[in-house]
Amino acid sequence: MTSITGTAVGTQEEKLQNSQHITHCLHRHWPAALTPWLWYRYSGWVTAVTPASPIGFSGALAAEVPQIIIHHLDLHTDIVPHYHQNNLTKHTPPRKMIARSDESYFPPVQSKMVLAPESEAKVIATEPLPDSEAVWTKLVKKIYLDPKGITRTWESAERRTRPKASGIDGVGIVAILEKPTGPEVVLQKQYRPPLDKIVIELPAGLIDEGETAEEAAVRELKEETGYVCEVIESSPVMFNDPGFTNTNLKMVHVSVDMSLPQNQNLEPELEENEFIEVFYVKLVDLWEECIRLEKEGYAIDARIANLAEGIEIAKKFKL
Repeated sequence: MTSITGTAVGTQEEKLQNSQHITHCLHRHWPAALTPWLWYRYSGWVTAVTPASPIGFSGALAAEVPQIIIHHLDLHTDIVPHYHQNNLTKHTPPRKMIARSDESYFPPVQSKMVLAPESEAKVIATEPLPDSEAVWTKLVKKIYLDPKGITRTWESAERRTRPKASGIDGVGIVAILEKPTGPEVVLQKQYRPPLDKIVIELPAGLIDEGETAEEAAVRELKEETGYVCEVIESSPVMFNDPGFTNTNLKMVHVSVDMSLPQNQNLEPELEENEFIEVFYVKLVDLWEECIRLEKEGYAIDARIANLAEGIEIAKKFKL
């Protein structure tokens, strides 16, 4: 076994650049035939990398790895036992090389954002919004008859952007990656001004005029994570907070073919005002991870919590 350990140093930008550098080194020096058994694991800052033993590294990689400072990189390789020895080159990595990790990801999304609860993003002022200035939402007063025929009123919020053709505001995207260590769900960290917190979310977005929910899901996942996907199925229309707003969405389940070249070097296509960090969590650990992240100061989107709670209920009742 060869391990990688270290202590966090350097700026976030330096850590990001160096993580990309060492990832490039690994792919350049390890035989391409081993790629199906190579994946990465991360949790927190892992830096000042020095191999405990150079065995398993090619000479060039061994020279490059020491003292490289990296960010969010925790290498874990495992060669399938029946893999034929004749197919391995002199650069064969060790049977296992691991470092401490809570989550795993494969391949890394090229993101410059690292969103922690202590992020500099924050609300600096709150003031009333005149209806004439509102671009995305509006407040309305509903006048209705209750079941007894009594006239009543209700205040609610609505989106101004709902496509007329579909009648659906947006989509949530459930993208699950199949891995040797178990299925993992693609999640995001994103600062949300209404909460003044960084929120743990599924990839999501609004539907454009003329789009179906399924088309929007494919587009949004590509824009926010870089992944190319295919739609598996869609949920019925669901409502987010029916006592407050009529906003709705469909949950779209997609498959991601990790063998596609487009899904190897991921480059999100974020808008100028979007700040998103992509990460991955094993489905079996999702509930515990939600609890841990909430304790760290993150807000948990209800759709994530509902998915995690559903998994726990299925475990409990052996569904």
